[in-house]
Order: sequence, then structure tokens, then C-alpha cells
Amino acid sequence: MKKRLKIAAVVTVLVLAALTACVVFDPYMAWFHKVPRARLTIDGVRERGWMHRASKGRGLFITHGYGQKVESYLVVFTARGREIIWRCAKWTAPNLPVFPIGDLSPPCWDIVIDDGPTPKSDPPIPKRNFVSGDNFLEFTLNDGRRMRTT
Repeated sequence: MKKRLKIAAVVTVLVLAALTACVVFDPYMAWFHKVPRARLTIDGVRERGWMHRASKGRGLFITHGYGQKVESYLVVFTARGREIIWRCAKWTAPNLPVFPIGDLSPPCWDIVIDDGPTPKSDPPIPKRNFVSGDNFLEFTLNDGRRMRTT
């Protein structure tokens, strides 16, 4: 009986280890790690928030706000050296040390195709005016304020 329990335990551990390895090393999965001492300011005023950097280094989630007014922005650096910034409308990056995102359904991509009239139009997205340096990046939020992360 003890021998069967040992075998079952070893098989269970091996299966869990294999599944964990598949998830961690999946090429279609990006892991975002929290930047521990990230500092956010909006128009020069310190703002509550957090930042996550992609394990492959080509993306950031920057989240700021309080209570019900928390919003995240996704910053993606392209292979051609450009940046793409958009606000995650209905999703907020979790305040966790690490989280994964797969490529099949990224949380920030709210692409809706509709031929009908839209009753309410969103205000136009302002020009981002992205600036970056050695230890900072700065861009314009959807409401026109300037976000700076260091």
C-alpha cells in the first residue's frame, strides 16, 4: 500500500512539474513582473500606481489611480523602435508580483466591429508625445494629463 502511494505521489509531482514547465516556457505566453520601485507622477504630482514589465522586455503595463478610478495603459515597443500606447478600457492590470497573458485574447484589445450608428462617441485620443530616457518614460494619457514613470 505504501509503495502505491509513493508511486502515485511521484507521478503527481512529475505531472505537475511538466504542466508548470509548459506554462512557464510557453512561447505564446508573456509574463509580466512588477517593477518594485516604480514611481508614477501625473503632471508632476505623485500618483498611486504600479508598473509591470514583460519578461521578454517589449511591453509594459502602467496602472494608476484610486478606488473605482483605476486604469491601466499598455505600452508596446515594436521591433522597428516605435511605441504603441493604448488604454485598457475594461481591464486593469492586477497588483500582483507576476501575472501571465496569452496571445489569443489579450485583455487590452477591445476591438469592436459594428456597422450600426454609435449613440455616444468617445473623445478623440490625444497625441501621446512619447518621451523616454535612461530611467524614465513619459506620455499623454487619454484625458490629456502627462504620465511619467521612473
